[in-house]
Order: sequence, then C-alpha cells, then structure tokens
Amino acid sequence: MQQPVYILSASTISPQHTFDDEGFLNPVLESNNNRMQVTDPDYTKFINPVAIRRMSRIIKMGISAGMQAVQKAGIEQPDAIIVGTGKGSVTDTERFLNDMISMKEEALNPTYFIQSTYNSINGWLAMQTKCTGYNQTYVHRGFSFELCLLDAQLMLADTQEPTTILLGGFDEMSPDYYTVKDNIDYWKKEKINSKELLQHNDTPGTIGGEGVSFFVASNRAENAMDIRYRCAVGG
Repeated sequence: MQQPVYILSASTISPQHTFDDEGFLNPVLESNNNRMQVTDPDYTKFINPVAIRRMSRIIKMGISAGMQAVQKAGIEQPDAIIVGTGKGSVTDTERFLNDMISMKEEALNPTYFIQSTYNSINGWLAMQTKCTGYNQTYVHRGFSFELCLLDAQLMLADTQEPTTILLGGFDEMSPDYYTVKDNIDYWKKEKINSKELLQHNDTPGTIGGEGVSFFVASNRAENAMDIRYRCAVGG
C-alpha cells in the first residue's frame, strides 16, 4: 500500500544562503578552488553562547539546523530523532588523532573524541528537545540519509498515533580529508568555477562540498508543507 509521509518543516545550512528565509539563495555564491564551504549563520540563535565555545563547527551546524526545523514545525519535542552521515565529525576525529600522536597518548583532552562520535549531534538534539524516544544514527557513506528516511517511513507506517520525527543528514569537508580524496581522484584536477561544474562533464571527478539538512516528518497532514513523499510499505 501507499503510506504518505508529510514534511512539516525543513532547514538547511549549506554553501549557499539557505538557512534564513530572508535572502534565500540571494546572491548565489560560487567557488573557484574546487571546494564549497558552508556559509555560517548566527549559531547563537539556537545554542547557548557559553556552550558554543566548546563545540566544533559541524556540531554547531547540526544543532542549529535541527532546532530550526523543530521550531518551524511548531513542535517542542519530536517523538524520534534519526540522522544519517557519511563520515561524522571529520575535524574532531583529525584533532583527536593528531593530539594522540603529538602528546604520545598521554593527558589527552576527551572533548574532541566525544564530539567525533557519529551520534553526537543526535545526543545534543535529544538534550535540547528533551526527546527520550527512539534515537538512531546511520553511517553508510553516500546513502546514509536514504536509510535514515526509510527508517522514518517504516516507523510512521507502523503506528496510528500522531507521530513526528526529526530526521536529517550532515557531513563536513576538512582540508586533510579533501587532500586524501584528491589522492584517489575524487576531485577535478583542473580548477573550475562551481557554477560551471556541469559544463566540465568531459573530465573525471567533481568538487568538494559540505552541509547539514534537517526535516520534521509526520504521519499527519496538518500544517504540512506542499511537498509530500510517498513510499510503498508492506504488500
């Protein structure tokens, strides 16, 4: 049967101006170094200024996008939080490994390790919204978000009670990670303007990017956006 899933809200932090409704995609930003980096919004709107100093960039991005999606949906607490990521917090992982080498595995600061775990953004969002329900992180490279969405669809199809799920995906691009992938020809060898990427389809590779997107999905149509996603569930 066809089970509808309704999108109540969406929030995206990307290399373009997508976080605030005012000035959405205006102007369209471009890059000439084969990397697109996130345009950082004002994170203090959603995160305590005291806590923000200890957070890495991807954590700030994830919390802000997730909390804005919750706010736009007009809810205080989702019933579940499901997130997908390809690599998690790459920057925190790199910092912890570098410290481990330079400090010879002694007196290490645990902050970078704690924030490098794949489910750290889920945990922060659960604390912010006081959500004690189902909380899951999918780490399956390029199709992590698809599995996250499928899990949400199955969960919504399995209940008759009004249910809301905060779901999203995140990944970041660090200089070291860019270099590693460049060594195995992930990226274009020639420097191109990001707006002209599709015109360079005659050479292998692409350009690097990063971003965070969160949505609030429900099995009820009230206050839903115009966009709806339907999937086949069951026989």
